[in-house]
Amino acid sequence: MALFRITAHLDTPLCLGKTYLTLDAVLYGILSEIRDLWGIETDPLGEIPLARENGLFRASRAYFNNPVHYAAIKTGGIRLAKDLAEAPLFLHPVRGRYHKVSTVKGPTKAHLTRYQCIAAESVSWIAEGDASRARRLLETAGSIGARRRDGHGALGRIEIEPAEGLCPLIDETGEVRRPIPVRLSTRALSLTAVETWRPPYWDISGAEDCYVPRPA
Repeated sequence: MALFRITAHLDTPLCLGKTYLTLDAVLYGILSEIRDLWGIETDPLGEIPLARENGLFRASRAYFNNPVHYAAIKTGGIRLAKDLAEAPLFLHPVRGRYHKVSTVKGPTKAHLTRYQCIAAESVSWIAEGDASRARRLLETAGSIGARRRDGHGALGRIEIEPAEGLCPLIDETGEVRRPIPVRLSTRALSLTAVETWRPPYWDISGAEDCYVPRPA
């Protein structure tokens, strides 16, 4: 296990929800998609090629080079036909009337999702682990973040360099580089908040008091 900095050049802006986009979160997402799409029996959490201690991955949040931040909103949740079996309900009238679609309630209810988008030259992480395998996973994914099907988060060249002397958890000023449970660290000088701190980050049952980085 070696300390490294991995940098991915961005061909398109990255779209994010409420996340610090830690490297373990990115790699977990890629491994989960590989499992689901290819039908491979594997444990995405156990396959993350990064060092960890007490369940905490030794990997930083995402750092952006020359970032420009902007907000985006997408309307989603409107699925007029979940599958071909339901398509006739919406394509053919019954007694002269088409199937009613409600966008305010029920299974076809519309909802707004708010994202933060970041246009930047590159995104990088500091981590400890198998750098070559981490790069291969990023290359396999081709894009990261939300709204990838819309073309966001396309990755270009990916570079690796040694990061000797750097800590993937806490920076030179004593602030954390990622969410870290308060019970696991006495060195941090950061703010605290209730956060999830390991994959899957969407599972709020794992949230607890953590030291958290400042907003990017």
